[in-house]
Amino acid sequence: MQTATGYRKWISFFLIGLILCLLPLLLSQYLVSILIFIGIYAIVALGLGLLIGYAGQLSLGHNAFYGIGGYTSAILSFRYGISPWFGILSGMILTGVVAYAIGKPVLRFRGHILVIVTTAIGLIFWGLFGEMDFITGGYDGFSRIPTLSIGRLFAFTKDIHYYYLVLVVLCIAFIIARNIAKSKIGREFRTVDIGGGGSEVAAEMLGVNIGKIKVQVFVLSAVYASIGGSLYVHYLTHIDPTPFNLWMGFLSVIIVVIGGARSLWGPLVGATFYFGLKELISYVISLLMPKTQSVIVAGGEVIIFSFLFVIVLMLLPDGLVGLPRALFGRWMRNQNN
Repeated sequence: MQTATGYRKWISFFLIGLILCLLPLLLSQYLVSILIFIGIYAIVALGLGLLIGYAGQLSLGHNAFYGIGGYTSAILSFRYGISPWFGILSGMILTGVVAYAIGKPVLRFRGHILVIVTTAIGLIFWGLFGEMDFITGGYDGFSRIPTLSIGRLFAFTKDIHYYYLVLVVLCIAFIIARNIAKSKIGREFRTVDIGGGGSEVAAEMLGVNIGKIKVQVFVLSAVYASIGGSLYVHYLTHIDPTPFNLWMGFLSVIIVVIGGARSLWGPLVGATFYFGLKELISYVISLLMPKTQSVIVAGGEVIIFSFLFVIVLMLLPDGLVGLPRALFGRWMRNQNN
C-alpha cells in the first residue's frame, strides 16, 4: 500500500515538473515574465510559510530581508564588478546575520506585539534603502545591474532562460524546505506553533530550546527572502526601494495564508493565485475604465486582496490548498445526513 502511494506521489511530481517545463513554450513572453514573478514570490513565501505555518511566528517585515538580498547582490555586482552569483551568496550570508541579530531580541515578543515590531523593522529598512543614497542610489535607485550568467558560456538574457533558472531555484528551495519540515528540526518547529496545536510550555518540558528554534526558522525564512530579492533585481537589472516597501511584507503573508500556511504547496498556490487574479483585475479595470491610472488599479488590488485575506482566515483556515478537503468533507456530511 505504501509502495503504491509512493509511486503515485512520484508520478504526480513528474507530471507537475513536466507541465512546468513545457508551459513557457506555449505562452507569450509577457506571460512567461508573470511566471518568473510567481516563482520569485513563491521562494519568498516558502520561507515565510515555514515561519508562519510551522513555527507559528508572524512577521510582516520580511520586505527588509528581500531588500537586503537584492541590494547586496546589486551593489556588489554593479559597483564592484563581483560575480552576481557571489553577490547572491553574500546577500544570503548578510541577511542571515542581520536576521539573527534581529531575531534574538525580537522573537521574545508574541502575538500582536511581534507583528508591530516586525512591521516597524520592515519600515526602518525601507527607509534606509531610500535614504542611504551614497550606497543604494536613493529613491531613484540604479540600473544596468549585470544579468546572471554561467561564466562566458551562457547568459540568462531571455525571459524563458530566466524562467528555467527560477524554476530550478524554486525546486531546490522546495526540496530543502520539505526535508526540513520532515526532519527533527521541523518537528521542533511545530512544537512552538500554538495555532497548530503546539505548546511552548510543553516543548520546554521536553527539552526543546524555544528561543533557539524561533531564531533558526526566522533566519531560514529571511535567507529565502534574500534569494528572492537577488533573483528579482538581476531579472529587472534595476533596483530602487519601491519593491521592498511594507506592502511587499504584507503581500508575502497574504500569499502564504491564502495558499495555505501549513502546507509547503500553499505558498506556490498562493503566489499563482495572487498573480493570476492580479492580472485579471488589471484587465477588467482597464476594460471598464480605459483611462484609469495605475495608482487606482493598484489601490483596487490592495482592497480586493485584503478582503480575500480576511475571507480566507474566516472560512478556509487551511487556505486554498485545503479547499478540496473542505468541500469533500462537506459533501460527506451531506451524504450522511
